[in-house]
This record gives sequence, C-alpha cells and structure tokens, in this order.
Amino acid sequence: IIIVYYVWLWINTLIHGYSLSNAVSSSLNSISLCIIMDYYLQKDTKRIIRSLARYLLLLVLINFVTILAYPDGMYSISSLATGVVTKNWFLGYKNPQVRIILPALTIQLISNYIKNKNIYTSSVIMLIIAFASSYLVDSGTAMFGVVIFYVAVLYFNAFKESKLLSIKNILIISLFISVAFVLFNAQDLLMKLWENPLGRNNTLTGRTYVWTRFLKILKENKFLGSGIVPANVVIGMTGYNHPHNYYLYVLFQGGIIGAIIIVYLIFSASKLTYQHFSSDSSHVLTCCIVTFFIMGITESLTECVMLYPLFVIASHIDKIEQIEKNRENKITFVSSVLPKFYRKQNF
Repeated sequence: IIIVYYVWLWINTLIHGYSLSNAVSSSLNSISLCIIMDYYLQKDTKRIIRSLARYLLLLVLINFVTILAYPDGMYSISSLATGVVTKNWFLGYKNPQVRIILPALTIQLISNYIKNKNIYTSSVIMLIIAFASSYLVDSGTAMFGVVIFYVAVLYFNAFKESKLLSIKNILIISLFISVAFVLFNAQDLLMKLWENPLGRNNTLTGRTYVWTRFLKILKENKFLGSGIVPANVVIGMTGYNHPHNYYLYVLFQGGIIGAIIIVYLIFSASKLTYQHFSSDSSHVLTCCIVTFFIMGITESLTECVMLYPLFVIASHIDKIEQIEKNRENKITFVSSVLPKFYRKQNF
C-alpha cells in the first residue's frame, strides 16, 4: 500500500510537470526503510527490531549531546525563499526532531517488550531524553507530542483490555478536529480558554492563515492534488512551504486518490493492531501512531521518515506478539526499584 501511495505521488508529480527526480529523492529514505523493514521482519523479527532500536538510540543520544554542547544551535540554515534562519542540531531543526525521537522511543520499548515483561533502564533513559531534548530546544510541538505519548502509554498500562484508543478511532477524531479548525474556525472558542495562560492568539500561531492559502489550492486540484512540489514553488503558490496540517498535506500532494490510499493503509494497520491488542508492543505502536495523528492537526509531518515504517511493523505485529509470548519475566534494575504495584501491572 505504501509503495502504491508513493508511486501515485510520483505519477501525480509528472502530470503537473514537476521534477520526478526531486519527488523520488524526497521519498527514497522512507520507502527504502519500509522495504528493508518488511524484508527483515519476515526473516528475523527479533534481530531487526533490536538492531533498529540500538541504531535509533545512538542517533537520539548523539542529538542530545549536541543540544547540551550547543544550546544556541549546532549550525544554522538560511532559507533563500523565505529568508528565515533556523537553529539546528544533529537531528536538524527543533520540531522535526520528535519525528525521529518518538519512533526511536517506540521501537526501544518494543525491543524491551520482546525480551522481557519489565521495563529496561535503556527504555527509561529514552523516556527522559525524549522530553529533555524537546524542552531544551524549546519545541512546543515536540513537548506536546511526547506528553501525549506518555499519557497514551499510561492509559494502556491502566486499561490493558480497553480498545477505545485505537488507530482508527484517533484518526476519525483528528480528522473531525482538523475539519472543525480548518473549515469552521473552531479554534476561536478554544483559544479563548488558553490565550491568557499560554500567550497564544486565536490563529494557532498563524496556522489559520496557512490553512486558508492551501484550501484555495485544493479547490483547484482536489481530485488529483499537486504531486510532490519543490519547496520554493510551494512558497510561491501559497507563501508557505507546507500547510501545517497532515491531512491537508496528504490532500495537497495526492488529492482524493492519495487520501483514499492513506486511509486504507491506516485502517489496515488499525485492524491488525486491534486483532493483537493483548500485545504490549501493539499498545506502544498504537500510542506512537495516534500521537502522530494528533500532532498532525497542526503539523504537516514533513521529513517524517519513520512514520510509514511504523505501519510496516504493524503489519508484522503477529510475529512480534508470538515472540512476546515466549519471553521471560526477568528482574531488571528498573523493575527492582519500582513499587510492587507497578511490577504487578508489568509497567
């Protein structure tokens, strides 16, 4: 399904006369990782999960060190199109960092769960670093995402049999909120409740202006979309390089056809994780995906290389669950210092 989606975007790009090489190169990282993950999850599920967990943990640790070493940014990037200068670290600009950190945390926890019912020290370290990194680079989006992820994990820990927090349900809720915000300006009422304590205005930091510009483009190409458009062209069309809403972004690039493919992908993943809801890994995978959907209300999730590989992992959740059933309940450093109540809940 993922390959079909990307091929459709490439065809759509050609239809609108944009660069196919740019379209392919911009999506190559994600689609390549999806293919690699799918191949090795079938051959040796445990090994690929552990290897990816270690690799992503290393990236996150290096990034955290660069944040501590260079609080004002490791390097800067100036956009020729907008003139905006951004501070960057090892994993890039502050907001996109969480799009690596959350999947890294998720896969670390899955690796933990296939080895043991108790949480390992490395997983707790990842939890701390995830929030600390987001806080130190002053990314409200990242901190919001990490908190939502924490809350979702705690929810599953307290209500293991509950199936209300499913991928499909959160998608529907996120779509409803997006429509309410983008089309009906429901944020006006919401922002009255939080503009004083948070110092925000009722434009959600200017996002309503962005949504209005992209809606005009969608009216012209609502069926086909516009394909993968170079950033400077998008800025010339709308004044912004992306719509700050994942659902608008899917429609902008793939139109109604692309949206149908993505919805089918999401519903397929939701069905698989729902069927294996007794699995701890299924819970944490669901937590990560639904967190991305919630963040997608105000973020396009560009440069989110790890998003679709999460769906590939979901397609092999039956293999992961089988490994979990054969795991041992070992006593680790973390489980030994946690209260007995949490150990009973396999926290």
